[in-house]
Amino acid sequence: MWAIASLYQGAFIGVMNAKKWCWSVGSFLIAGLVAGAVWWLSRPPSIALSTGTKLTLLGVSYGKHPKPPKSAGVTGRGRGAFSGTNDFLVVWLRQQRRGQQWPNYQLYAYDEKGEACAGFSGMTYLNNNQQKGEDVVGIRLDAFPRRESKFKLRLQEWNPQTGVQTVKDAFTVRNPARGPFPKWNPDSLPITQSDDDLEVTLNQFSPGQKTPYQRNGQDPNDAMNRGVEVAFDVRQGGNAATNWAPVQVITSDATGNSIIGWINRMPQGGDPTTVFQWGLWPDEPAWKVRFEFSRTTGFHDDELWTVQDVPVAPDKMQNFWNFGPRNRNKPAFAEVTLNGIHLKLFPAMKFTDQQGGLGRLEGGFTIETKPAPEGMRMTVVNLTAEDGHKVRPMNWGTGGTQYRFGLQDLGDAKTLNLTIALHKSRFVEFTVKPKS
Repeated sequence: MWAIASLYQGAFIGVMNAKKWCWSVGSFLIAGLVAGAVWWLSRPPSIALSTGTKLTLLGVSYGKHPKPPKSAGVTGRGRGAFSGTNDFLVVWLRQQRRGQQWPNYQLYAYDEKGEACAGFSGMTYLNNNQQKGEDVVGIRLDAFPRRESKFKLRLQEWNPQTGVQTVKDAFTVRNPARGPFPKWNPDSLPITQSDDDLEVTLNQFSPGQKTPYQRNGQDPNDAMNRGVEVAFDVRQGGNAATNWAPVQVITSDATGNSIIGWINRMPQGGDPTTVFQWGLWPDEPAWKVRFEFSRTTGFHDDELWTVQDVPVAPDKMQNFWNFGPRNRNKPAFAEVTLNGIHLKLFPAMKFTDQQGGLGRLEGGFTIETKPAPEGMRMTVVNLTAEDGHKVRPMNWGTGGTQYRFGLQDLGDAKTLNLTIALHKSRFVEFTVKPKS
């Protein structure tokens, strides 16, 4: 019996030892799996672009002077790359390129339900490593869904090989600036505001409308393809005025969001409609919308400048965009002072490295101002070649004190005759309810 008992006892001990070994192996495997899961979850999220570029999210920072996270490895002056008077968000990415294949993409901030989105307002590159093809990229967002605990970043990419724009989900980030926030009270339409002798009545304000330009052709209902349709009555000196039009709008809300929207007045299957992009998040009780109105005709003599025989010289399109340090020392062709602003007109360029595209942009010219004409617009009133044929200008915007105009239908023009107007804008602001 003792022998049998000893045998059973030995067997029992053997089984127990086997169980202990199994538990040890199982514990080791579980610990390994847990560690692996923690490592996987703690890995920075990344996304691959069609060009082979890999974007990795390093983090976000918020404030008037957001700095990159330590993981970005940015030192020195690069840590102060962004600065502003209001609080804003910066998304920091590590961008790993294939050689010199620079990617072309934009980020948009979406709420969880995807009702609205806002684009970035600035981008900077830090600690560029040309040999490794690696950069730290900071992308500034002045508007994002600040009342939500987290929000989505979607990416729109332009593929130069296929000419196709694609949109995809990129990252989800936690909101570092969540409330509490005050709430604004809207006024009821119609609303009338005035600036100087211009009186503007806002009769219609309809967010969520289809925009003429579709940024995401894959999904026409994407918030990226939606804007705000508006309608106005405009009067000057008590009379109906048809030579004033909205050219820009700034939309803001009580959470601190502020975003610039460009006006589109293209016909959409009938009479011209006025749509701007972007709005903000429609769950807000009210938005403030500040419209800039500009004259289209009827300029005064002291606002006009006519210049004859402006030379057109062959040059690279790159020099048109990089006009600053390289070309600033070139002599101006003509100068004048209008409304207290000194203007310098430089010789026009006929691009030698542009074969169509960009609306067949064939050339351009630059006007410098001193100081920057705050609250003013510059309009090309008339532009012809020496043989009298019309040359079409394209306003390519201003960089503070520089106005650039592209040229279409330039042909074989050797000189240009032009008239420009430098004129004051009018500004009106309305407090409106986004949702009816």
